[in-house]
Parts: sequence; C-alpha cells; structure tokens
Amino acid sequence: MSDLLDGLRSAIHPNSDAEPGPNYPPHITLAVFEADIPSDHLSERLRNLCRNVASFSVANSHFGVFPGETAFVFLAPVVTKGLLNLHEQVVGALPVKLIHQHHASGCWVPHITLASVRENAGGVLDTILCNLDEYRGKVVGLDLVRFPPIEILESFPLSPASERFPHS
Repeated sequence: MSDLLDGLRSAIHPNSDAEPGPNYPPHITLAVFEADIPSDHLSERLRNLCRNVASFSVANSHFGVFPGETAFVFLAPVVTKGLLNLHEQVVGALPVKLIHQHHASGCWVPHITLASVRENAGGVLDTILCNLDEYRGKVVGLDLVRFPPIEILESFPLSPASERFPHS
C-alpha cells in the first residue's frame, strides 16, 4: 500500500500548491490527545491492548476533503467493525477529556492524509481522480507518536491474525 500511496502523493504535488502529507508512513490516526500524557502510562495500556487484537486488512472506500483555510485531502478506508473496535479501545485507554474532539467516539473519521492544500483544491481532486486506484493494506500495529515534529515514542505490533480471531 505504501508504494501506491507514495505514487498518488507524487502525482498530486507537481500540479498544485499542495503540501505533502505527513513525513511518516501511510497510517490511520486513531486518536490525538490534547494533553502531554506520561508516555509510560499510555505505553502500558497500548501494549496490553495490542496483545489481544489481531492484525486485519483494510481497503479504500473513497477520497475526501476536510475543508478549511488549509484543506486536507485524504483517502478513507472502508469502516469495518474491526477498525471501529480498535478506535474505541484506543480512545478508551484514557479519560475522554484528554481526547481531541475530532477523534472522540462518534466524531472520528478514519482517513489517510495525502496532502494539505491552501488554494485550488479542485486541481488536486482532479489529479486524484485520474490516478486513484484501489488500495488494500493491513493494520499491523500501533505507534505512539508525539508531534510536531513527528517523533515515534514506541511501536506496538498487533497479534498475527492466525493467533487471534480477526476483528474486521
């Protein structure tokens, strides 16, 4: 999936004022926390969670735009029970008041950011339409990340699907 998304990102940038997506491998952000939470506290909760969740496949559903002064263009995975369950478990690891409102239960939109655009989002969307192909990937782990700038604090692999019941 990474090669396909890198190709799509590359097609977008020469034809627009788009800024690249995050300097980080393609990912689905499950939660953003508003406070600086002690990483050891969160690490232990995520480590325990990942021991009991099997890796699972994802496929694209559509692309979209989060509008604003800077618009964010994204691909959206098919929302499955497994993806929703994983999100619920991650946001459930901490008090609700610490979760950014866009990542709270009932508000979260799963997505893979392709680019940010300040002007001419239409040109970016045309480029995506001409270059979009079906993608499939696999959710294989969670990263605990601090940003900006992006700093991976710890990575947690999910259990192989053969060892657990799939959650998708």
